[in-house]
Amino acid sequence: MIGFYIFLAILFIDAVITFAFAYMIFYRVSVRKKPRKNEIDSLFTQNKIELAGRENIQRNLDWIANAQSESVCIESEDGLRLHCSLINVDKEIVPKGVIIIFHGYRSLGARDFCMQLPILHEAGYNIMLVDQRSHAQSEGKYICYGTKEHKDALLWRKKASEIYGNDIPIALFGLSMGAATVLMASGDIDSEDSQVKCVIADCPFYDTYGIIKHVLWKYNKIYPQPIIHFVNFWSRFLADFNMHAPSCVEKAKASRLPFLIFHGKDDKFVPTKCSERIAEELGEQARLVLVENARHAESIYYSPELYKAELLGFLQKYMN
Repeated sequence: MIGFYIFLAILFIDAVITFAFAYMIFYRVSVRKKPRKNEIDSLFTQNKIELAGRENIQRNLDWIANAQSESVCIESEDGLRLHCSLINVDKEIVPKGVIIIFHGYRSLGARDFCMQLPILHEAGYNIMLVDQRSHAQSEGKYICYGTKEHKDALLWRKKASEIYGNDIPIALFGLSMGAATVLMASGDIDSEDSQVKCVIADCPFYDTYGIIKHVLWKYNKIYPQPIIHFVNFWSRFLADFNMHAPSCVEKAKASRLPFLIFHGKDDKFVPTKCSERIAEELGEQARLVLVENARHAESIYYSPELYKAELLGFLQKYMN
């Protein structure tokens, strides 16, 4: 009998250790962190700085800061105050449309889209630069890998019509987790919604469960099975999101929209095969642009002219 109680005690201790370890992982991958310092060396990798040039990056950051004309807030379905900044074309210019921008995991819009924003503005597009939940000026404690963020994106789409009118064309543009956000959101856009014209996704991951497993093993050397199931317990219990939620492409398949997908061929953080698989499953709806030598979120740095041409050509084709 004593042996049985010892056995139960061992099981209990093992369960406590397992759940505690899983919570530590959940905290590491999903809980909001302190904001980044607004310094180039803390915002950009040395490789990006060398490719784009420190002065050019600083000039773009200054331009973004000065171009923000207005702050706008909405309330999420779960009661969070969410923030975005508007960057509008000059009043004498008739805008070609509005691009709603979604940054990546633990990042900032100005950082992730430092190179793209001036291009879009010069081409005549109004911009809504969103702070995703649990980032920057938006409220929230937990990062949900697009599973809740894509619902926020639908609210921003609605806000775009309130701000700019019901006739202006709208595009959704996201990078990394932001790319997953817009892919997921596309599947929930009403088929009769003629205002949203297209979606641009730069280095998206395929699904939440898969990317967390990949990062745990490749960058933390934590074998994801079976601990990730306990991590998912905490995500569901504390943050109310399921890591086994439908994949980006499962959601996007329900969409009528055209997709432009960028990905670097040397991306190890979000493997290139994620975009290849997404594009393959979306078929003719998707155009995939792979960039040689580019790592995560570096496509525009390695091939700026190709990126610009593909981006503006895609928008010109569909934003009308």
